[in-house]
Amino acid sequence: MRDQILDRLPWTLALLLIAVVISTIVGTAAGVAAGWAPGGGRDRLLVSTAGALAAIPEFLVAIGLLLVFAVRLDWFPLFGGRTVLADYGGGVGGTARHALDILRHLALPATALVIAGTSAFLLLARDATAALRHEPWLTVARAKGLPERDVARRHALPNIAFPLLTLLGLRLGTVLGGALVVERVFGVPGLGLLGYEAIRARDYPLLQALFLLSGLGVLAANLLVELAYLRLEARRGLVRG
Repeated sequence: MRDQILDRLPWTLALLLIAVVISTIVGTAAGVAAGWAPGGGRDRLLVSTAGALAAIPEFLVAIGLLLVFAVRLDWFPLFGGRTVLADYGGGVGGTARHALDILRHLALPATALVIAGTSAFLLLARDATAALRHEPWLTVARAKGLPERDVARRHALPNIAFPLLTLLGLRLGTVLGGALVVERVFGVPGLGLLGYEAIRARDYPLLQALFLLSGLGVLAANLLVELAYLRLEARRGLVRG
């Protein structure tokens, strides 16, 4: 059981880390851009798109990506985490080819998770930005001659970090459930597919181990978020002092 989990864990970690990092960055940037001019055309377009994507189940997103980019266009592999029986060669070139092959296989699963996770970050960042864009300290920053981009990046973005960190912790705790569906659709040999196989085989000890690991992942994510809170508060105190 331990060997099974350790063998599958790197696949899930790679997939989830790629998806969470990209969805956080893209969602936050788009949310700040939308909230900086609320009610405008860009704001309506981004919010409408985020709402529509948030309503689509992850398995439908995964199947749609698979049909379009793997079946019809043949741009990405159809199944698995790497090419079976592929000869990558030795040395640095072989390692690079192996890594690129894995990235090609993980591109569509990660995209499915990114699409599912970006909407929440976009909507939260949009509302937080729209709420503080007329604060007096932002007016002072504009009076100093700073361009709007620098005002948003240097002054507004750090002040919406707390709700975004909270959402990031929640996303890290719940994304494993989405990974189970996405890994099953794309055949990625991670913990999600292992959990699906354990359900079919009624392997209850393995399922208990996976649930325990998922719970520990939630606790670890919450701990990291709390440590990030403390660091941000310390920096705020130094700035105010």
